[in-house]
Amino acid sequence: MQPKRFVGIGLQDLGYIPDKRDGVKRGFDTLNYSFIISGEGTVYLDGEPQRIETPCVITQLPGKRAQYEPGKGGWEELYIILNPEQMVEMDRKGYFDRQPGYWRIENGDRFMRVVREFILEAKGRGADRGHADRMDHFGERLIKESLLSGEQKVEAEGSEHIWGLAKQMETHPETMIDFAQWAKKRGISYSTFQRRWGSCFDEAPGHYQLKVRLTECCRLLAETDQKILHIGISLGFEDPAYFSRIFRSRIGMSPTDFRNIHRLG
Repeated sequence: MQPKRFVGIGLQDLGYIPDKRDGVKRGFDTLNYSFIISGEGTVYLDGEPQRIETPCVITQLPGKRAQYEPGKGGWEELYIILNPEQMVEMDRKGYFDRQPGYWRIENGDRFMRVVREFILEAKGRGADRGHADRMDHFGERLIKESLLSGEQKVEAEGSEHIWGLAKQMETHPETMIDFAQWAKKRGISYSTFQRRWGSCFDEAPGHYQLKVRLTECCRLLAETDQKILHIGISLGFEDPAYFSRIFRSRIGMSPTDFRNIHRLG
């Protein structure tokens, strides 16, 4: 089974800095977006200092001098880097509608949920042959969400329960969730649950749950000496043949090969 291909933004690189302290005062050859999640600092626009309000975005355009610096407490940053050739496509998609250099993210709650998805996906970096496509897709989602104005926010009714459910999956990947029963206990129909889930995520809840379980499988294969059969069973894959088949179809190799390649220590 071939992974889904996303028509994305041509992501060149990305990274996460939980406690950035160093400032920037130079030009870049690439097109960069720095998503400042928390903290404090200053960005210089036309030479004038401006205190940032998080969450926010600072852009660095190819051939343009950029200057910004975290405050004494530093800041938390996600960044994505694109080839300068993507400028035309980014402009076509409307990703330069705001004041170049800096903008405040008005849709903070929704944006942070995309950040959480990004971090979950990044845990499996390099383990899945479709991983690069998905990270490119997440990069574009981060830009889109950062550009939404307060008037454009589309918060699904009851979405806080959906995000709680997603967090439950991530925290307890070994627990299988019956989504129809979950919806029934909260007094909503399954179709309403699907609509609310779809307003928060781009994939079906079953697919998300499977991704979380396989991500945990990859971690256990790389970091522990547990038997492969035990890992599969502990995460709800009671049929070893099915576990091997679904792992290979999503990760691109067998559990044994994954462990041989990625085993730590």
